[in-house]
Amino acid sequence: MNIRLLISTFFCMWGSMSSNAQSHHVTATVVNEQGTPIDITWMLYSADSTFMASEYATKGFIDMQQEFTGKSLLKIGALGYEDQVRWLPGEINTHELGVITLKPSSVQLHDITVKQQRPIFESNSEGTRVNVANSMLSQSINANEVLSRLPGVSISGTKVNVMGRGEALIYMNGKETSLASFKSIPPSDIKTIDIITNPDARYDAKGKAVILVTLKRHTAQGLQATLVEALTVGIVKSTVPTKYLLNAPNLTLNFRKNKWDIAAYYANEKGTNWMENQFVTTVKAAEGNYRKIGHYTEDNHNKAVHYYRLGVGYTLSKRTSVSVQYDGLSHYFTLDVKQNGDYFTPSLQLTQIRMTNDASTRLVNHSMNVNIRHQLDTVGSYWFIGAQVNRFQNRLLDRITEHITGNGVDQISQRKNDGLNVIHLYTAQADLSKKRGAGSMDVGAKFSYNRNEGLIHFFSKTNAEQAYTENPLFGNAALYREWVPALYAMYKTQYQKLNMSIGLRAEYTVAKGVSKKYNTTLIDTQYANIFPNAKCQYALSEQWKLGASYAYKINRPLYQDLDPFLWYLDSLTSIQGNAQLVPEYIHQQELSLSYKTYTLRYGFALSENTITSVMKPGNNGVNAVIFTKDNIQHRRTHTFALDLPIEKNNYSSFTTFAVNAYQFKDSRPAYQSLQSQAQFYLYTYHAYKIPSWCTTELTAEYYSRSADGFTQRRPYLSASLSLSRGFLKNEALQVNLMWNDIARTARWAGLFQVNTYSNDYNQRFTTNYVRLTLTYSLTSKIASTYQNKNVNEAEFNRIKR
Repeated sequence: MNIRLLISTFFCMWGSMSSNAQSHHVTATVVNEQGTPIDITWMLYSADSTFMASEYATKGFIDMQQEFTGKSLLKIGALGYEDQVRWLPGEINTHELGVITLKPSSVQLHDITVKQQRPIFESNSEGTRVNVANSMLSQSINANEVLSRLPGVSISGTKVNVMGRGEALIYMNGKETSLASFKSIPPSDIKTIDIITNPDARYDAKGKAVILVTLKRHTAQGLQATLVEALTVGIVKSTVPTKYLLNAPNLTLNFRKNKWDIAAYYANEKGTNWMENQFVTTVKAAEGNYRKIGHYTEDNHNKAVHYYRLGVGYTLSKRTSVSVQYDGLSHYFTLDVKQNGDYFTPSLQLTQIRMTNDASTRLVNHSMNVNIRHQLDTVGSYWFIGAQVNRFQNRLLDRITEHITGNGVDQISQRKNDGLNVIHLYTAQADLSKKRGAGSMDVGAKFSYNRNEGLIHFFSKTNAEQAYTENPLFGNAALYREWVPALYAMYKTQYQKLNMSIGLRAEYTVAKGVSKKYNTTLIDTQYANIFPNAKCQYALSEQWKLGASYAYKINRPLYQDLDPFLWYLDSLTSIQGNAQLVPEYIHQQELSLSYKTYTLRYGFALSENTITSVMKPGNNGVNAVIFTKDNIQHRRTHTFALDLPIEKNNYSSFTTFAVNAYQFKDSRPAYQSLQSQAQFYLYTYHAYKIPSWCTTELTAEYYSRSADGFTQRRPYLSASLSLSRGFLKNEALQVNLMWNDIARTARWAGLFQVNTYSNDYNQRFTTNYVRLTLTYSLTSKIASTYQNKNVNEAEFNRIKR
């Protein structure tokens, strides 16, 4: 059955299905007697007092979508105020309650603690929601680790990938953020994470998927502080346990007084990580095969890794607020790299290259942004204006020693690879959201200008030579600039049992790139794109729901991938950018069927000009190899997934079964793909709370053997076990002990084949470790309502860090 027939069948079913439950939309603004919006909690009950739903609402704004039959009761409460109730008639679908004023309570309150345990995993119309605050995920060393432990989510370098979709964007409290910025968020501050598998026009057109992060709202008044101390002991075979230690403390502060809000954060990492790659590279030639048997090891020493943030917000009026935020990072780390390579010719002549690299890298980022937000009415309409300036710098210095022996050669060479990359981002954005009845309309405009300037020098000398000589073949200086104005609109509505949305995003791109060293043009292009999307969900009954969605997406190359610089690994192996890369375009479709909390999903994606890694001929002979990126004409992806959450008393679990089929297709002889093989995926999470003692968690993830036409991946398995317990009043001190990769099975292995080149790799990282995490939270008495939105993160996410 093709997609058109499925969608036609789906729309026909809307007219023939019926249910007693109706969807209701409730809006209101809750204020005190002075007319100032206050933070409240609302609870919804049926006429027979059965609890149906509840939510915490900041600044008193209620915007609820809920299905119920007959008359229902809405109860509104706030600390220090008398409760108010409103009856909601069942025959009306839209309830605009306007402004509700709460009176101060005459009853003196004492300290009480109210706990409501939500399921850790929930399915919704967008995808999967993870209630991080209810799990030991909140005790992870940093927010990036939280992501890596979610179902179907993986991190590769600076990219977050969602199984069956590809690269995902991260949105935090409604603002897009980079993985580096997200890493600086304390895991204990994360409330929920939503994994959205087919995002709409509200999100940047680049996002094949979206990770939507909601931070906790601190309801107590005064100063809120969270201090985290995490000590990780990496377990690496044949090394002492203290060699790979990583210490990662961080501190978060939120403070409010009168109309001022202040948010501050600082984090530090110091210690050493490890990685290893055992590989065999083969180059097929007319005279036979050239082979390299290599062993690569790397110790990454975090000498000075700092994250810092300071934000200040001011409430101009009860409807208007302004905020200014500075974000910064300063990373300095050194690498101890060793690579042993044995090179064999077709006649089995042996040449050995023993390479060491005493490398250092310094990353510095400064970001400043300004936000203005104005609420237009009491039902949630608003306008927003934001602007941001960002400067990112990457300074690389490789100090390489090569000892080459064989075929009558015995030579030691010294090489220096000195690179500097500076990226400037300038972004402005304006949004207008208008809500009316059961519908809403969002429109916006965004403009970004990006300037990427790179410079690299390569020097070499033999031991007998006194001075280094620059090699112009490996040097370069390039300038890449890009202008992207965009307009977007999104309409959402609800009719009885049908929820639907439709959106459109238009972008125009001007890209120019030149080599200043050689005075040549690398890229000079202009193109316009329209990105439509549509989504709908229909309630077949109170328990069954059917959904469908479509989105058209773009994936632009990373800035460094466009730079034609050559990163030297050894005389016969290097990495180089490709200035000829063009954007990748993706058609994404998804169908879903939900029963209670269980969800079955089918996703299909067709990618054109797919950006992927390839191998090409190097500069130093027939067996020299360059790893680079190129555009493959097509890639098709099919995904079937079944989500099975279970919540029973003190036990929680979530299991995902999935099947993924990937296939590259290209008519060019150099990129003829091999047969594909579907991949089976299993994610399972289990938590059990032992009352008055501790909570235990077991997480396991398995990927079966698979092939996408270029890469044959071997099975991957990883499991972790953790124990957590709270101490002191209100469990202000949380202690967590984790053993990750308990069976030491996590490894990334496979065979990568492109044209006449192949690379059989077997990689391991410091995944086998034991970690102790202490989290202490101190709260006094002011609610921090500070919010700030980074408007340039779509561009910042294209930077390698």
